[in-house]
Amino acid sequence: KRREASRSRYAVGARNMNFSALSFACVAALLFLGCASEPDDLAGTPTSTGSGTPGAPTTAESLAIQQAEHGWGSGACPPAPEGVSVGYDIGEQLGELTVFDCEGNAVSLAEICGADVTWLFFAHAWCPRCKKGGAQSEALADGFGDANLAEVNVVVDDANHEPPDGADCQAWRDSYGQHDVLTFYDPDGATLVLWDESYTALNVFLDGDRVIRDKMHTDVEGQIESTIASLLP
Repeated sequence: KRREASRSRYAVGARNMNFSALSFACVAALLFLGCASEPDDLAGTPTSTGSGTPGAPTTAESLAIQQAEHGWGSGACPPAPEGVSVGYDIGEQLGELTVFDCEGNAVSLAEICGADVTWLFFAHAWCPRCKKGGAQSEALADGFGDANLAEVNVVVDDANHEPPDGADCQAWRDSYGQHDVLTFYDPDGATLVLWDESYTALNVFLDGDRVIRDKMHTDVEGQIESTIASLLP
């Protein structure tokens, strides 16, 4: 029920409204924080043949490479620090969450335990603000060089406001050249437990103990960079 209620919060304004076109546009602009006013070059729907970019690693391959390089994995998950509860709010250690890679394999986010910082970005495929975030993710991650940083994009809606599938995940990955960034999708709304507001472009930042240190709804690159930098050892 909590997931259904959460999904209805960010879907409101897109479904079951009987306003005029002008009224709807005004409501949508307010609700999605100016989402519709993003540049036109980010307004298209991510597209993919479904086969991925030739020569590019799949999400599963990228995950395996980074696990080997940094020692990530469920066995590296630290216990919760003293006095810290497990949950989904700022100040809590992230609880269990399962998403899917673009090939349709279920993946626990515990598989990226061991990172000094984890940056989770949750994207609606219909929202230009999210597309901007997706488009800059790989370059932003590259800017941190060899830092033990896990960068994750999770597609939570397809272009029609419906639950995404593997093709939507692959389209996102291909469109924005995500190789080191791990691209997943959430068809069941499992990650909606992290939402505490109805806005789009949610970023969640975890420290090395997997404690949620910050949440922000933004596509501002500098704001994301400074938050990551502040958490790196």
